[in-house]
Amino acid sequence: MMIISIGLASVGVLVAIAGLKCTRYLDGDNRLKNRIALTGGSFFILSGLCALVVTSWFMYDIMADFYKMKSDEGFVIGRSLIAGFVAALLCLFGGMLLSICSATCMQSNGNVIKHPTSKSPGKDYV
Repeated sequence: MMIISIGLASVGVLVAIAGLKCTRYLDGDNRLKNRIALTGGSFFILSGLCALVVTSWFMYDIMADFYKMKSDEGFVIGRSLIAGFVAALLCLFGGMLLSICSATCMQSNGNVIKHPTSKSPGKDYV
């Protein structure tokens, strides 16, 4: 399942790159570009959910084994489990952020306030 999560994140990266505003792919159609970015965000959300499920399941097994044993041997939640939780949460957060931003851009009319440009470049200095 973690391999599936990595695969979904990889596909999400490729799809999200195509939907970013800084790329020249589908430059004329902003609505389609936002939909592609929304799709990439949903791939990231699915990837984060898969990673979170696997990490939580493994943690549950460790805790169940710990409570079954009567000896003084202790189990420690390792760094890899913590890294799995952090990676899953970052993937979820990034996917939600990408999805929300592209969904709000799809709903807006495209009336974005831009910085004023100079009519004579090279003469105005900051």
